[in-house]
Amino acid sequence: MTESPPQFERRSEGLSLKKKASVLRNLVRRTVDENQMFCHRDRVLVAVSGGADSVALLHLLVQFRETHDLSLSVAHFNHRMRGAESDSDADFVQSLAERFGLPCYIGAAGRSSPRDLSSARSEQEARELRFRFFLDLVKSHGFQKVALGHTLDDQAETVLIRLLRGSGTLGLAGIPATRQGLYVRPLLRARRRDLLDYLRAADLKWREDSSNRTPAYLRNRIRLELIPFLEREFNPAIVETLSQTARLLREDEQFLSQLAEAEFARLARVEGGEIVLDARATVRLHPSLQAQVLRWTYLKVSPGFEMPSAHHLSDFLSLLNPGKSGRQVYDGRVRVYREFDQLRFKLQATSPLPESYDYWLGVPGVVEVVEAGVVYEAALLQDSDPKSGPNRWALWLSAEECREGLKVRNWRPGDRYRPQGSSGVKKVKELFGPHKVPLSLRRTWPVICLGARIILVKAFPRSADMIRREESGKFIGVCVEERPL
Repeated sequence: MTESPPQFERRSEGLSLKKKASVLRNLVRRTVDENQMFCHRDRVLVAVSGGADSVALLHLLVQFRETHDLSLSVAHFNHRMRGAESDSDADFVQSLAERFGLPCYIGAAGRSSPRDLSSARSEQEARELRFRFFLDLVKSHGFQKVALGHTLDDQAETVLIRLLRGSGTLGLAGIPATRQGLYVRPLLRARRRDLLDYLRAADLKWREDSSNRTPAYLRNRIRLELIPFLEREFNPAIVETLSQTARLLREDEQFLSQLAEAEFARLARVEGGEIVLDARATVRLHPSLQAQVLRWTYLKVSPGFEMPSAHHLSDFLSLLNPGKSGRQVYDGRVRVYREFDQLRFKLQATSPLPESYDYWLGVPGVVEVVEAGVVYEAALLQDSDPKSGPNRWALWLSAEECREGLKVRNWRPGDRYRPQGSSGVKKVKELFGPHKVPLSLRRTWPVICLGARIILVKAFPRSADMIRREESGKFIGVCVEERPL
């Protein structure tokens, strides 16, 4: 559903605070209704930082909850980036929720020393932590909507940020009124200054975030310097103009997005925490649709976060070209990499690469290798047992070797052994390509050692040394079987 052009500024000038508050309530109500933000009896999580916008949002939704039959709860995430000031914000939000008789959920970052506020990476990480907190509450408490306090000013600032960074239609379309059927923004057509008037009329207090005044953040410089300059020198209604531009571009984007969604459903699948695209089929799409499908995939794997910059999107698109298997692009949040004919998207922030591992496997015995998602069991080989198969191998060990057991560890650069059927020693790394082992799995690929010597590698032939031992008749038969964890 498209948004109506903003009308609030022209209608509210010269009015008393009480009248302005009434106009604002009507504007927000229309925004909610026209965008069908809530359904009957929705459980709504209201994100409240303690700042003016979110306090106004909470108060307005409290006014609407009876007419829209809403069940409200409050969520606040304490980033602990401003010391005692951050803790006071959390206390303020808790008190505000109690004043309205609402449940309140307070989350917090770890107690490590506050990050440098001038770090753009720090700002991005903070946003990711906050949205992860919201999503956890949605999953654990069954909320249907998360209400966010973005305003018309936020919309204008976002358009300028994306214009400066270089963005296409989707980026310049700005902030949507609703996203993924979960996030809603009832204040998206309201000016920040009018929300302040609303709070004064309602005699409500709010918290001021000192970091909003630092020029280190690009958004702050745009809010404090660029927009006032544009209003003064070029267009007094630049905020409304930029919002109108975003609205028009969003209508175009919605049509293209429908096409991209259909292609995404055809070309993509989910594997664990990753989304996998068919690279060969994607590259045959129209270039505009290729870009839209990749943006769509990026937002699917990192819900609630910002879209990729034009620079990173161009790098992602380059991975669709032939001969790019093994290449990857990482934008600080999502890792996109090519594996043969697959383009894989992984949210790196929540999926750190696992550490090396080293397990002992008794004979007989069982060991769980959580890093690789498998279980290995070693048992004495019976005469009736099949000797080998895709997930089981027959080994011949001495009695002393059985007592010492086997070692299961991850593959490491330089590992080598002589596979059955090979004329010589091979590097394990050289076998990954012919066996189509994905790049993402190689770091945790299991090898099984007898002492310091590799005798098995997952999915590969056993060591040729085992054949000579089997033929000698002087060793004990042992079966090693692999199962999913």
